[in-house]
Amino acid sequence: MRALVTILLAVLFVPPAGAQPQVAIVGETVYTMAGAAIQNGVVLIRDGKVERVGPASSVQIPNGVRVLKAKVVTPGLIDAHTVIGLAGYLNQPHDQDQVERTDPMQPELRAIDAYNPREELVAWVRAFGVTTLHTGHAPEALIAGQTMIVKTRGETVDEAMIRPQAMIAVTIGADAIGENNKSPGTRPKEIAMLRSELIKAQEYDRKMSGKEDGRPSRDLGLEMLAKVIRREMPLL
Repeated sequence: MRALVTILLAVLFVPPAGAQPQVAIVGETVYTMAGAAIQNGVVLIRDGKVERVGPASSVQIPNGVRVLKAKVVTPGLIDAHTVIGLAGYLNQPHDQDQVERTDPMQPELRAIDAYNPREELVAWVRAFGVTTLHTGHAPEALIAGQTMIVKTRGETVDEAMIRPQAMIAVTIGADAIGENNKSPGTRPKEIAMLRSELIKAQEYDRKMSGKEDGRPSRDLGLEMLAKVIRREMPLL
């Protein structure tokens, strides 16, 4: 828990890069997600990680530590599926990188290549206690691209990064149906195209594992789907 839990109110105080002061959060009710709620509890944070949680009677707050008070304290929230960081808060075309419609099949697209840790939407959800994002391309293509997992703090992608390649996002339904007579035009066509692409990836993976002189040219899209077939990458 010490390495993974971030307290909700702690995100209201986001120190500059490199600065990690010790903080004590005193809450009328503290939820640890590891048992019953603690009434009149204290959470000690050192170097950005939870050091100790318990009743105020048993957790001594060191001298000189910044103290925050709240009625309710909870672990940081997780947004399990979003486009934040790829989509700009004003919906202007120049900062909307969450949708790519030029091809219905694009498993090679990486969310990491579009993620902006300084996007105002990231700071906005952080202020509500969201400390972790599972973000990536919007469900508007049959295979929209890869997703990633990041923290909502950090000035660079590397500072925010937890997992650069989390899943490959697939959409079956109206959102992935092509416009202006572009394929796929129906749900059965979506399933057929997805099945065909996975079979191609299976054959590609078989050939790539064979003799070097018989290997096909590298294909980034089939390479990613081959990871799905090998169960190294989940299909969302």
